[in-house]
Amino acid sequence: MKKRAIIGLGAGCFEIIFVLLIITSLIFSSQLNEVEAVDPILIDGQIQTSNGDNFPTRIQFEETSTGAHSGIITAPTGAFSTSLLPGNYRFQIDDNNVLSSNLIWDFAFLKTVSLSVDTTLDVTVPTAILSGTVTDSLGNPIQGVQIATNRLPMSFDSFSGNFNGKSPLTDANGFYSMAVFPSSIPEIRVFPPSSVSPTFEIAGLDVFSDTTLDISINVITVTPIEALQFLINHIDGLSIPNGVQKSLISPLDQAAEMLTDNNSRNDSKVCSKLDLFIKKVESQRGKNLEDDEADFLVKNAEILKNDLGCV
Repeated sequence: MKKRAIIGLGAGCFEIIFVLLIITSLIFSSQLNEVEAVDPILIDGQIQTSNGDNFPTRIQFEETSTGAHSGIITAPTGAFSTSLLPGNYRFQIDDNNVLSSNLIWDFAFLKTVSLSVDTTLDVTVPTAILSGTVTDSLGNPIQGVQIATNRLPMSFDSFSGNFNGKSPLTDANGFYSMAVFPSSIPEIRVFPPSSVSPTFEIAGLDVFSDTTLDISINVITVTPIEALQFLINHIDGLSIPNGVQKSLISPLDQAAEMLTDNNSRNDSKVCSKLDLFIKKVESQRGKNLEDDEADFLVKNAEILKNDLGCV
């Protein structure tokens, strides 16, 4: 009868095998990490308009194969810097107002970028100037009018980098100027001073190069109550926090009540309410109100004060 030899492994042998398995696993994991580890690519640059003005904006890099995206906000000068993994990216900018987080991002595609080494990407955003003069039916210039586009909104206040789809207020000569993406603008909104005319819209036009658009306004008589209501409605339509809206509207509501309470002694107090409104607007300038929006509100309040004979 043949005897079978049985080889037994002691506990010590199992410990040795277990340790070897752990070491092998660690070595394999280390090698795998070395294979998978990819150094990020530094990409930086400067964004300017075709006129050479700084262009502060939001930037989005969208990886072309996966659709994964990474967003950053430039410095006020338009400078940016970020790190991305190597790959091909769609370089996009936000053509909405970058100074307000309340607006929806609406990115405009500029170019595809291939990243394999550290890269400097200086970008020139194509722009066209839309400008003109606003007058009444007799040809007299109207000061304090604001023009707004509803298509790819982008403008800057006297070329200072304030891009938000609204022109600065017209000057004493009725002149305005704003920069837009070359495009077909379907509609243009005109915001005259509340004492001149209600807000109205005009047909858009193609702006693929510098374009002149002169606007004529039929001046109508607006009562102080109507002017106050215009300001209230305008503020109610702004994309600002509700608390700020209520704070700004409050003195206007109080002024309207004083003008309609049949107590002439309260009429003089309307001026103080308008002063309070202007003070509140100035306190929000650069915070929840951009300069051009604050200018528009203050200008309308000052015109109303003048019509009421406030000292």
